[in-house]
Amino acid sequence: MRRAMSDKRPDTVPLLVTMDLEFAPDHDAEAQSRVLGRLAGDLAPMGIPLTVFATADAAERFAGPVRRLAGDGHDIACHGLDHGRWEDYRALPFERARSSIGEAAGRIGAIAGERPTSFRGPGMTTSSAAQRALEEHGFLADFSVCPQRIDLVGRAGDDPARLVAPRRPYRPSADSPYRRGTRPILVVPLSGFGAPFLSGVLFMVGPGAMKLFFRALLAEARRTGSPIVYLFHSYEFAAYTGVDGGAARDGHARGDGPVARRRLHRLYMRSRRRRYEATLSLFDYMRSFGDVRPMTARQFLGSRPAGGRDRT
Repeated sequence: MRRAMSDKRPDTVPLLVTMDLEFAPDHDAEAQSRVLGRLAGDLAPMGIPLTVFATADAAERFAGPVRRLAGDGHDIACHGLDHGRWEDYRALPFERARSSIGEAAGRIGAIAGERPTSFRGPGMTTSSAAQRALEEHGFLADFSVCPQRIDLVGRAGDDPARLVAPRRPYRPSADSPYRRGTRPILVVPLSGFGAPFLSGVLFMVGPGAMKLFFRALLAEARRTGSPIVYLFHSYEFAAYTGVDGGAARDGHARGDGPVARRRLHRLYMRSRRRRYEATLSLFDYMRSFGDVRPMTARQFLGSRPAGGRDRT
């Protein structure tokens, strides 16, 4: 029965382009604001809607561009309060997670015009307690899981359970955010095969290799009905200025990150213009396939049959 279900080819493949929006104090602040407006202008004719996972402080700092993105039909989702080191949802107790998520949702909703329904934890962190808190605040989806990702520099890299998490959307267990269960919230994993499908990989391997990566993900999605989920950060197109001790919050500034992370970033394309052009080139390529349908997280969740079973 399972084989017969998975052999049914979907009519369309959902493509969810997600952007994490947090204030990076070690990057040019004005440029971080300008790039949001530039993205809004460049993505409109391409028909690429974003799901913007914004922290509450970034939504308020960049309120004008965020309101424009929301007005243009992009989905403003939740990325927590401020992306500080304290905001690790693997470790936060339930009451702290509930208060932080509730405050973030309210502040983001006040800027965007509607409360967010999707969440991605800072550093891709989540837990059963966090998912319970999300459900209590009316969230429908958790985008914090990145299965099969070998990560030596990210916050979630020391959590081995994440490596065996399902690669397709699933309802999590009450005991683990990385196992199937019966919780109401839907986990929508980041796409990937070992390497995650995100901008850091694009900036290291270039558009040509990344397009081949997408073709492999597309072949799988055509068989299984899985969405393809891509991730990038808006600050990646702003000039690096070094650590701003006055603006950094609890070690948030990227310049004081782990040595492994800084060394990895040295492999990136140096030119911010090339990074931006490579990003748009990838987006244009992905949307060129007739069965690929770009959509926001909110649209994806709305397109799923009510009460439908999540296939393995």
